[in-house]
Parts: sequence; structure tokens; C-alpha cells
Amino acid sequence: MKLIKKSVVMGFLAVILPLLLHGLCFGAPETKAPAKAHLFKALIIGVSNYSDKNIKAFSGSGSDAQKIGKILTDVYGFQVKTLLNEKATRNEIISSMSQLSDLPQESSVMVVFLGSGEKDQLYDYTYWIPHDAKSGDVLTYIDNRQIAKQIKKIKSKHLLMISGASYPAAGITGVPQSQEELSKKFQGQSRWVLLSGLNIDVPDSADPSTGAFGKAIFQSFKKNQSSVFSVQDFYKGVQSSVSAKSGIKPVFGVFDSGQVSGGEFLFAKPEAQAALISGETSAASIEGEGTGNDAVLNINSPIQGADIYLNGIPWGKTPLKDKKVIAGKYSVKLSKDGYDPSQSEVTIAVGETKELDIDILPSKSSEGILKFTVTPQTASVLFTDGKTKYSPGMSLSPGKYQVEVSSFGYEKQKIDFDITPGAKIEKNINLKEASVIQNSLGMKFVKIAPGGFVMGSGSDVQNRGADEISHQVKISKAFFIQATEVTNGQWSEFVKATSYKTDSETSGNGPWIWIGHKWEQDPAYSWAKPGFQQTQDAPVVCVSWNDANKFIAWINAKGEGTYRLPTEAEWEYAARAGSKDNFSTGQCLSPQQANFDSTALWGKCQTGKPLKMTVKTANFPANPWGLFDMHGNAMEWCGDWYGEYQVSGEALDPKGAKTGTNRVARGGAWESYVYQCRSAKRFSFVPEESYNNLGFRLVAE
Repeated sequence: MKLIKKSVVMGFLAVILPLLLHGLCFGAPETKAPAKAHLFKALIIGVSNYSDKNIKAFSGSGSDAQKIGKILTDVYGFQVKTLLNEKATRNEIISSMSQLSDLPQESSVMVVFLGSGEKDQLYDYTYWIPHDAKSGDVLTYIDNRQIAKQIKKIKSKHLLMISGASYPAAGITGVPQSQEELSKKFQGQSRWVLLSGLNIDVPDSADPSTGAFGKAIFQSFKKNQSSVFSVQDFYKGVQSSVSAKSGIKPVFGVFDSGQVSGGEFLFAKPEAQAALISGETSAASIEGEGTGNDAVLNINSPIQGADIYLNGIPWGKTPLKDKKVIAGKYSVKLSKDGYDPSQSEVTIAVGETKELDIDILPSKSSEGILKFTVTPQTASVLFTDGKTKYSPGMSLSPGKYQVEVSSFGYEKQKIDFDITPGAKIEKNINLKEASVIQNSLGMKFVKIAPGGFVMGSGSDVQNRGADEISHQVKISKAFFIQATEVTNGQWSEFVKATSYKTDSETSGNGPWIWIGHKWEQDPAYSWAKPGFQQTQDAPVVCVSWNDANKFIAWINAKGEGTYRLPTEAEWEYAARAGSKDNFSTGQCLSPQQANFDSTALWGKCQTGKPLKMTVKTANFPANPWGLFDMHGNAMEWCGDWYGEYQVSGEALDPKGAKTGTNRVARGGAWESYVYQCRSAKRFSFVPEESYNNLGFRLVAE
């Protein structure tokens, strides 16, 4: 007993399969029914709360049970006994089930249970939990082994057990698809079982506190328009609803109890029950030729070749022309594989010619199976309708669909496909590695392949810094770096969403502003007012290293990838773009190639008139690897602490000093001289401070 693993099982109908059938608490009829009389009985059990509050149940189980009982009574003429909540005690349930064996053979019995249960994972025992049970005490439960013994005692011709919880699947066989007329199939014996497919009822997507399975049962009955409703058509309605909300396919089949199971459980409206019970299967019973009471019936449908049934008797295929029948009232049904059955009523007078137009629609419940095998395995598969949830091997109603398959660092694929009735679609999807990716803020990232390079500069470089000692570096993994610096527009989205205030704003000191000959700190300025006019496409400046990381935390929370500042080594590797020279453009940088202060002579480099402000990103040509403004426009924060290079041997993916007081910045800016824009040039700043020449770009991974 201690080996039982608890799992609340909503609607544990199946647990009671046989036992439920063993006896509804119905008294014997006061008068003897005629020989061909057929009883329609139902026991409906719903438990939405328990006397022991440690036992959980979906809140809707009781109301769903009531609705199912009411529609069976009002529409299908069932005699229904309902046990709800405190009435669903262990003794009352067992007593009701035991009386099922007293019903005559000419009867149809339906048992529905919506409640909770437990499953012993080791021995695969299942237990139905009544209202007065004690949590963890299986002696107060109902054992499925006891239930299984009862089902063989049921003499009823037709039996349907519905359970919102798992029942041992052994002995449940597949669903027959015979097109034999219903009135004939009703004469055979049937034993059917419908399970939710889980150990618990499927949570309703609109209200997770309630179950979807009980609602689906009620809705399948409610939507039926036919006079005679087969259990197989009933199941299709349940399956369609449950699968759409959860991706779970209910279990349905014939329960092998050692009894004959070749018939069909049918729900018949009162006006159709007499013909159904009579078992009239001969076409002669409605053939009108030469009777003197004949009439003519024409049946038209846009679907050719659909089977026609009059009062359950096969009567040809569509279109039906000039067919003589005995005048009277008929139930007309059209049926065809892959389509939902269509039902109509018609009354024909003697000598009348009746034209009947019946449409028949593609079946929404004759579902297909969908399974994608995706590379990489981390890729997500999303239906573009925003409603359907993908799961491998899921069932889908016939129709047209589109999915988007995506994974970070790979090109997205949109795939259109059609589901036809009964189709099984299996596709292998191999996403291509992307060279450029873009997120919802419009930030583009370029893939940089791994490789080695010489970081720093040689001693012969003019204006070289003492901290630029050249050394070999290896970047071992590909990475995506932003094609441009983070823009004012992108930063504005962050501020708008979070009301964020920068370090310079909260301190009251303001950012450092270049006034043409020196730097001054002034609280009158900010990222929105950096001392010159900017467009939304210009790089954001006046943001500290801390500010940049607040932006990163915000964008990471969007779930579109993981972002960070580049390491100093990644930045220089990307800036060089394979060049060993001072710049990606060679040994010189011209005013036509970047935004910097080009007034000063430096070697043989061209001079010009400076812009004295930032300009929109990507205004100058990209480097050979597709990156813009790696030289000039705005300096860029890196993730590293500033410190001396470790130059012994080849550095593998270096991340800078372990500790420090300043953070690294790279790239030069609009006010920098040409030599300050070199790939190897290093800057460092206090993480809390900001400048109107300093911004950042991101790495995505």
C-alpha cells in the first residue's frame, strides 16, 4: 500500500469500467415491458469536492456531470441516476453499480464518472476515489480489480463506460469502422470504453481549474443534430474538442470483457427509437413500387457518392433520382468517409415528388496526425494562428495550417501544410544556420566565425599605447555581434517600458560633455540631450556601463535570445575583420570611411572637416564582415575589466582582468583623432560614469 504514488485523477471514469456497469441504482419497472422494449439507462457520477480536503478535484466535475445527465434525459430519453459530491459515497456507488447486473438484456447502459483517483505506479493498479474517502487510505477507495470482475455480470446488450482518468489499457482494442446500417448493428452486443488519455482530466485552457473532458462530452451531445447518434461519431466530437485544447488524444475502443462486442452503442432520440429497436433492415419495408401509397424522393448533394440511409436502411448513394418510397415520414442520413454525417427529416405525401438538398461537410473530427523531426533539437515549433499548441504526434482536424520553426542562430522556416482526414504527416526539418539574425527591436546581428588573430599593435605604430602589447588570441566559437551600435530608438523602447533613469540622471551630476577643448560634467544633459541633435537611428550615448547592462537584462527577459556586451578580444577580432593593419580599411582611415575628428595629421592619412556629433548608424560603409561604425561615431563599452594583457602563449577566448576599477571601451568616437580609432586602441572608464561619445553594441548567443 505504501508504494502507491498519488496523482489526482480527474474524472476517473474508466477505473470503474466493469464495476460501474455492474449496477445502476434503478428499481425494477412496475409493469413488464413488451418483448421488443429496450431500456436506456445512465449512471452519472460527479465529484468536484471531497470531505477530505487533501484530495483535489476539478471544480467543474459536478456541474459537467449534471449537464450530461440532463441532456441524456431531455434529448435521448435516458433514465438517469446522478450521484453528485456528498451523495457519491463509497457505499452508494457500489450499491448503484451492483444493481446494473439486474437490468435485462434488452438495455443500453452508460456510466460516466467525473472525479479523482490514484494510480499505483509500481503495480499499475488504479483506484476510484469516492467523496467520503480518506487521502492515502486505499481501503476507502474502489480498486479497479474489483471493478473488472463486475463487468462480466452485466447482461445489457450495450455498454458504454466513460472515464476522465486512466484505466489499464490492456484489453482495449481498436475502433471498428464498419459502414453497416445502424439498425442492424444495434441488434449486436457492444462493449465500449472512452478514456481521457491521462491520469487526470485535461485542464480546460480557458479555465484551468476545471476539466476539458467533461465539457467535451456534453458539447458532443449538444452539437449532434442526428436522430440516431453512434458512439463512434460521439467520440469524434469529444476527440476534436480535447485534442484542440491540449494536444492529448483520448483513448477509445472496444472493451474486451470476454463478451461479444460486434454491435454499436447508439443514442437515439425518442422519435427514432422505435424503428431502431425494431431492427428493420430490409429495403422492402420502405420500397414504394406498386404499393398504391408510393411517392418519389430525389436527394441531391454537392458531394457525390455519399451513402444514403432512410430510417437507418441503406438507400443508395448521392445523387438519388426518382426513387419510389412509401409515403410517410423519414429520417434521412448522408454519410461518407472523411465527412461529418448529415441528418434531415422529410415527410412525403402519396403521389408527391420531393426534392431534398443535403450538404455534407468535411469532417473536423476525422483527424490527421502531425509529427516534425527538427534539427537542431532546441528549435521551437509554433502554429502561426496563435491558438494551436504543437506536440509531436498530435492530432489535427482537417484543414490548412502554417507553423514557424525557429532556433537562435538559425534561419526561421514557415511551413504550410494541409491535413486531410486520416492523414499522417511526418516531416524532417533542418534549419539552416543564419549569417544574420534580427530581434523584435530591429537589432541585427552578424555571425562571426571562430579564428585566431594578433591582438594589440606593434611597437612601430605611431601614438601606440603602452597597454597594446601584441599577442596571439584564439576565438574558439562563432558568435553574433550587433551590426550597429545600439540606437536611440532601441534605447527609448527600454526607457518607455521600464521608466529607467540612467546613473547620471539618478546621481544628479549628469554625464560628461565634450565642449570642444575639455570635458565638463553637467546635469543639464542626458542620453536624450547629449549636447547635439540626434535622430532615432543615431547611437545612444551618455549611458554608463551599468546602464548598458540594465538594458541587457531587460532585453534578455523578452525570451528572444541571450545578450551581453562583447569581450574586448571579440570586439577587436570583429573590428579587424581579418586585417592585420591599424584599421579594417588598412593603415589609414579617411573621413569618407568613418565619423571622427579628421582635422589632425597622422601619417599619410587624409584630413577633412569633422562633423562634431554622432550621425545615424550605418551611415558609413561596413567593414568586410558587415559591421558598421567599428571605427568612430561612438566608443563602445566592452564587458571586461581593464587590465594588462596576459601575453604568455596563445590566449583562448580571453575575458580580461578578473577584477578592476574601470571597464574597457573601444572604437574611438566622433571627437576622437584618427589614431584613437585604431582597432587596437584601448580606453577605460569608471562603470558608473557616462560620456556623450560613449555607447555600446551587443553580442547575442
